[in-house]
Amino acid sequence: VQQPGTFQSEQAKFEAALPKLLEAAEAHPNAEAGIAARYYAASTLAALGRFAEAEQRFQEVVDKAGSRSIYSRTGRLGLADAKAAQKKYDEAITIYRELSTDTNSGMPVDGILMALGRTYLQAGRTEEAVRTFSRIVDEFPQSVYAADARRERDEARKG
Repeated sequence: VQQPGTFQSEQAKFEAALPKLLEAAEAHPNAEAGIAARYYAASTLAALGRFAEAEQRFQEVVDKAGSRSIYSRTGRLGLADAKAAQKKYDEAITIYRELSTDTNSGMPVDGILMALGRTYLQAGRTEEAVRTFSRIVDEFPQSVYAADARRERDEARKG
């Protein structure tokens, strides 16, 4: 017997949460709570593999949150991830590059560069991927991504 408030799978939990998040987002579209709900709805859609819908919701977050909000910045990151998942590599790369050069965002540049390098690889742009992974190794040697960046750079060089 399943206990109340539990779910048989993570997918079932996401499916149950999604309508509640969307309801909160629509009830308070411009309030911070509504923007947060919209962001979590977009993340939930991405977790469910519904990337086109996630892209739409992340764009709404970016549009509503204002450039100084953490939700705008993380929404742009989610937007890039959703685009990459749909093989919209050039659009994703543009967003990742913009985020990686914004020194005032408070976003972890090494993590963004890692996503950028992997997206370059998916797009078949090996030389740019190698340069991006090298940036992580050179500029962020203590990063949690440094070992992965070194390995992925070396694998990309081998072809």
